[in-house]
Amino acid sequence: MATRNVVRCTLGKGSETSQDFSSSPFGKESKKSRKRSWSREFSCRDHSHGFPADPKAMSEAGITGSLLQEEENFSSCLARIDALILKPLLQAEPKDPKEKENFQLLALLNERFQALWNFTEENSRILRGKCGSSESGCIQDFYIIWKGDLFLSLCIQYFVTFANFVVVQGFEQATKSKSEAWKLHKPVLKQFLRDFTSESSLALALHSVLHKPLRSHIQSYLRLLSQLQEQLQEECEKDVVGTVLREFGKLESFISQVLDEAWLTKELWKSLGYKFTDMLCVPERRLLEDSRNLPIAAGAARSERILLFDDVLVLIQGNSFQSFDLKLVWVDEKCGEESAPGSYGLRITTPEETFVLSAKEPQIKAAWRWKLEQAVRQALHGKRDFPLWGRAGQGAAAPSRRFFSYAFGAAGRLRGATYEGEWRWGKPHGKGTLRWRDGRNHVGDFQEGLEHGFGICLVPRRSEDRYDCYKCHWYQGKMRGYGICEYGNDTVYKGYFKDNVRQGFGILENFSAQHPFKYTGQWENDKKNGYGIWEDKERGERYIGMWLDDHRHGAGIVVTQSGICFQRTFHADKMVGSGILLLEDDSVYEGNFTEDLTFVGKGKLSFANGFVLEGTFSAKKGRGLQTHGTLNTSMEKPEEPRSRTIGKGSGVILPLILPRFYPELSMLYMLGHERQDELYGQGIAELSRFPDIRLLEFLDVHRHLWPLQDLPLTSDQRRSLIKDQCFLSATECLQKLITTADPGAKLAILRQTYEELERAVSRAPQREAPLPMDDLLPLLIFVVSRAKIQRLGAEIHLIRDFMDPTDHGGMFDFLLTALESCYEHIQRLRLHPRESGRHSHSS
Repeated sequence: MATRNVVRCTLGKGSETSQDFSSSPFGKESKKSRKRSWSREFSCRDHSHGFPADPKAMSEAGITGSLLQEEENFSSCLARIDALILKPLLQAEPKDPKEKENFQLLALLNERFQALWNFTEENSRILRGKCGSSESGCIQDFYIIWKGDLFLSLCIQYFVTFANFVVVQGFEQATKSKSEAWKLHKPVLKQFLRDFTSESSLALALHSVLHKPLRSHIQSYLRLLSQLQEQLQEECEKDVVGTVLREFGKLESFISQVLDEAWLTKELWKSLGYKFTDMLCVPERRLLEDSRNLPIAAGAARSERILLFDDVLVLIQGNSFQSFDLKLVWVDEKCGEESAPGSYGLRITTPEETFVLSAKEPQIKAAWRWKLEQAVRQALHGKRDFPLWGRAGQGAAAPSRRFFSYAFGAAGRLRGATYEGEWRWGKPHGKGTLRWRDGRNHVGDFQEGLEHGFGICLVPRRSEDRYDCYKCHWYQGKMRGYGICEYGNDTVYKGYFKDNVRQGFGILENFSAQHPFKYTGQWENDKKNGYGIWEDKERGERYIGMWLDDHRHGAGIVVTQSGICFQRTFHADKMVGSGILLLEDDSVYEGNFTEDLTFVGKGKLSFANGFVLEGTFSAKKGRGLQTHGTLNTSMEKPEEPRSRTIGKGSGVILPLILPRFYPELSMLYMLGHERQDELYGQGIAELSRFPDIRLLEFLDVHRHLWPLQDLPLTSDQRRSLIKDQCFLSATECLQKLITTADPGAKLAILRQTYEELERAVSRAPQREAPLPMDDLLPLLIFVVSRAKIQRLGAEIHLIRDFMDPTDHGGMFDFLLTALESCYEHIQRLRLHPRESGRHSHSS
């Protein structure tokens, strides 16, 4: 809260100032005084005289003359005030730093005064020119009309500054100046003031002389403008003058209200102790209502007195007080059961607490409610109304949604945090930024005081000068749904959250040079739980299987960098029970083995040539592998070896093992590419609306490649209406892609699809062989759109991850790349509405 120390200011300087005063302003005129002719023979008391006995009989020329005389009289009065009051006061600048605050206010008041004086002089100059001219004029010749907004602005600025000086008891402080110059000037000043006012107090006299002439001058303007309006014939000119008259009438009300508020505020500061005034008194603050004048209470234990200012609501209890910034105060008359029986309550909501103001009469409640709402609205607007207060019931209510910055201090979740953004009924609501003292920042959406919607949260790491960055969706203050977290240790998580922890499908990858890894799979309560794939990029090892509390737990497959693969059951990262081990020479061992893959106990070793060794295995240091069992050589050698892959970080395509895990593995890939597959599905739905011929045209398939000779037609059919018949054999072949779990078999199906396409277009004249990519891609898009394979993105990525490295760069790689291009093209497909409608009509 803004605070100011209230001081008892004495104006005075030294002998240098006294010397200036001793020369007397009447004997030595300044250039400015001579220029403005303040020595004219007009008394301040007579500045509003000079009107004819019958004002209604005045002509436009007469009004102009009267206005000129009024301006000259007023200018003369201002000159005397400047010379006899303002200049002497400003020459008595205090030396005490605390007293300089009031002196600065006086200097600002003088600036406003000079601006009004300049306006009066300019108006006089224009009026003299108009009176000395024989040409007929119009209302735009009146400076006070076409510059009326400037006059209003100058008057508002002057009286607001004047009121600020009144609030801090500036006139009382000024009259107590102990300077010699001030003492010498007092007799002359008192004589001048006696001619102007009957006030015996010097402070009250100064107060009167610095505002009454201006108010009288405004009343003179109103009289003369009313007479001018009566003289005008044109309705449009009357409307212009009428608008100025209404604004000047508002100005009169504004000045009365400003002075009344300033006087009440000054009396309040005089009645309160220094403890309150030191903390609450600032020149611009105004008292709007006091519970001692309009009784209302917030509970005996909470406050003894309630003060409504134009910027804060203050509750006083004993020697302490609470203040609430009006920009963050909401007023609601519906307080329900919170109001005491037999009373009429208003609920006051602030960022950190809510309380009820109770009145004994409904009229008092209505008055407080109206004043509170208007004060809040004006505080939010940044300026007071003009005039300050309309009639009761007028004025818009304060908006419930606001934008503001606030620092939380009370105990709670947001203690010490600062929120800047949108508010609604005392709580962050909408877009905003929340900052904690420990360095945490949250930028995003809020609802009812909680993070809700998309947001970005930065959390500093304790031991490092780095941050964890969460880009996530939030629900009622906690992370929920899909998000990305970039940790300060070069680790990135992309996946789902629930209640601020990783939950559901997610990918955690570490990019550091020391221990790079990647986990793709299920999470529960921030730990790896369920089915997942772990890749140790440093060791070139991959684990595919079940997890529990961040440990391998359950059935799983391990693929080493050297290409060895084994299936085993794990318990808390330890291998238990028997398993299956695939060796580099395509031999398969079924039984028990150690962490370093040494055979131990009962097992069966099947060699690539078909021999089988079954028995008990053991290994002793220095003696190698020993076995006691039976070697069966009667089995025939298989025609083809088991499919396998060797290479760093690659997957193993092992028909013996992979089918056991394929459902869970497939689910992981479907979750990981859910968004892309959704876009692909939308594109397939669009293309499905085309008949075959229209789709071939749309995809720009060369006409010589259209298999029209393969379309059997009945007597009632036309080729343009045929659907799902072109390239039927290739389409049916591609649909088999989802019937096998073996990525090698999937690649074989893709090659068969390509061969079916080749066979279908083999009769096309001038066709190149093999089919070039420019021709293959639109044909393959056609076949993919007709095959309607669901989750094609998941299938493609699974094949890519587990394909044999020896196939990279070969025919399988070429066909898989072509299928990926089709998939991406269909995702981006957006038909023009007219085009889509035309094709639907042809269908």
